[in-house]
Parts: sequence; C-alpha cells; structure tokens
Amino acid sequence: MNTATLIRSLGWLNDAKLYRVDPPIGLPTGETVEHVVISIGPLTNGDHGTLVVAADETGEVKSWTPLASLEAGDHADALQQLGYEVQP
Repeated sequence: MNTATLIRSLGWLNDAKLYRVDPPIGLPTGETVEHVVISIGPLTNGDHGTLVVAADETGEVKSWTPLASLEAGDHADALQQLGYEVQP
C-alpha cells in the first residue's frame, strides 16, 4: 500500500501541507522524492487548483516545477489521485 504521512501544515496563504510519501515518487530524471508539498488554493495564473511540488523534510520546496496539478477538494483526495492513502 502506498502511504502518505502528514508532517505539518506550512502556514502559506494557500492550504499547504508537507507529506512524506512511501514509496517515493519517481521523477523523469531517475531521482525520487520522499517529501511533497500539496497546496490547495489560488494558482499564480488566477485559477483555483491543487499543486504538488517536491520538497525536503523541512518543507523547503526543491523545485517549483509541478509533480502534478490536480482538481482536488482536499489533501486526501489529491493524495488518492496520486495513488497514496493518508496514514493517521
């Protein structure tokens, strides 16, 4: 089972939270990402959406290139679309 564990909320303007994902998400470069930030709210182009970006264990974004751009109502829905289940 693919799992996601909430590390913490990030206090951004959008509803952004840091998660640890297991197994890590594979990138086209061959690298893997163990931590992601999921941000739900207004995007820079004015649309509303859910953005998933690579982060480190402290919540520092490693790349603003989206791993995914989703239409999700909440974090659990976004993680489910990525193939992960949130652990309590």
